[in-house]
Amino acid sequence: MEIFISTFLGFITSFISWWILFHYLSPKIVFSKEISVLPQEKNKIDSSKKIYHYKIINSGIRDIIDVEIIENLAIKSSNPDFLGIWEIISIIKYDEKSLKIPLIHSQSSFTTEAQGQLISIRLNETNEIYKLPNYERFSEKFETSELELGDIFDAYSEVQLRIFVFGTDSFSGRRKLFSKNYTKQSLKIGKFGFGLKFIDFEGKN
Repeated sequence: MEIFISTFLGFITSFISWWILFHYLSPKIVFSKEISVLPQEKNKIDSSKKIYHYKIINSGIRDIIDVEIIENLAIKSSNPDFLGIWEIISIIKYDEKSLKIPLIHSQSSFTTEAQGQLISIRLNETNEIYKLPNYERFSEKFETSELELGDIFDAYSEVQLRIFVFGTDSFSGRRKLFSKNYTKQSLKIGKFGFGLKFIDFEGKN
């Protein structure tokens, strides 16, 4: 009987520990609903291009460390032999296959960074981007480095920008994956304000 009670109590204790770890001691990340499209005239660095951003916020009460972000384009194939199949293309333009952020502060820290992390979307102009279906249509923009995210959304009937964010709770060490799919309808001309507030330049919000 004592063995049964000890086993039962051990099981209950383990379950409670697991539940706390996965529900209370896990990182929490929220994505913006929109992709901000900053018009060319608002781009103070390069007035020949629009700027595309999305925003992520650490909505938990602890900092998140070792953040890793992967961005892919998913384009539904129009090839009759592969109908319904999504072609995945890496677009992140960095030295590695992912963007790494050492630390994202929690909203409770009251720091500027706690109001969200702006992530700039920059297309990779290496061999990966040449995997785009019928990429020849972009040849001129390839050569002049003028290809933008909006061009790709306009060129295909079904396109998604898929974002994957890995983050580790700074206290528990629990690592978790978050994801978000953006579509053409996510593109909004405007900029982000405080937190996830979006300022629509077209006056629709």
